[in-house]
Amino acid sequence: MESSNDILERLKGKGCRFTRTRKAILDLILTAGESFSARELSEKLAKSKVSINKATLYRELAFLREEKVIRELSLCDKVRRYEAMTEHKHCHAVCVKCHRVECVELEEETILANKKAGAGKNFKVLDVSMEISGLCCDCDKD
Repeated sequence: MESSNDILERLKGKGCRFTRTRKAILDLILTAGESFSARELSEKLAKSKVSINKATLYRELAFLREEKVIRELSLCDKVRRYEAMTEHKHCHAVCVKCHRVECVELEEETILANKKAGAGKNFKVLDVSMEISGLCCDCDKD
């Protein structure tokens, strides 16, 4: 996976600006290995002493999504989340009670089966997205 500095240099080469806020967002998303809602990103940035207003955060997320640096997820909890765009294939397990989201590795056979299902319908599959809903181990105890 590219580092935030590599991504920013690539974007700079396309004429995009380098900002401390953009770098802070990228660092957080790239190193976390998980998805975040805008609210969670804002809270984590604040803890890192990076102040950002809501409009700027959403503009930055839209920009990074358009540049295919991050992807936007809309899971069963109806909260938009953002994660790094990687070649790493995984799905998301969402707790229906506390809304915790965990990444789950996908087996190559599962990816191929989904691609084959789409191809069987004369459909060119560009990406495979899966979601698992259930209870996390903490909520299952209750």
